[in-house]
Amino acid sequence: MCVEKKNGKVNANVIQISKQGTFTKKVSKELRVDNHKVCWEEAGLALLMIQERYGKTGDITFGLVDQSITQLGAIGATWAHDHHNIMVLGTEISSMLAIQNQLIEKQGGYMVAKKGKVTVEVGLPVGGVVSELPIKILGDQVRELRKQMRELGYVNTNEIMSFSTLSLLVSPELKMSDKGLFDVKSQALVKLFE
Repeated sequence: MCVEKKNGKVNANVIQISKQGTFTKKVSKELRVDNHKVCWEEAGLALLMIQERYGKTGDITFGLVDQSITQLGAIGATWAHDHHNIMVLGTEISSMLAIQNQLIEKQGGYMVAKKGKVTVEVGLPVGGVVSELPIKILGDQVRELRKQMRELGYVNTNEIMSFSTLSLLVSPELKMSDKGLFDVKSQALVKLFE
């Protein structure tokens, strides 16, 4: 992520997840800027990317998330309320790209990647939200997915619902869609950097 400022600091509006439920908080984090690059990684944040996947606008937006992934890797899904676009959260760009490409190729799913490789995949080929697998196989895949999300440091009583609702623009407080960050109460667009 680049900004106009060459060096110094910038204030970022950040989505902070909680350990229970799907509500988030809007927090401000001061981040270092080095040669126009925002050093979000050193602040313990994860990068959130949402890409419109229906071929209508091609929009891609980026945000930052606090209290989510703490290890190197990424989580991604097309089961992203309520737009079901491609949503990827990560601390490692190669893992984020691996998930993004795999979600496009497979026409949807829920995935975790580490070291640039997808390590668990729950295919959701029907509209990006439904699996055709028998419930036993699907249940085993989801169990492994949740385990690997926790291994990346994602802590919530329901990791899947917490992640999938980072894009639910009716669930307080700060969420993101392919159009950008939104304050849920006012439905106003929120700048990533102040």
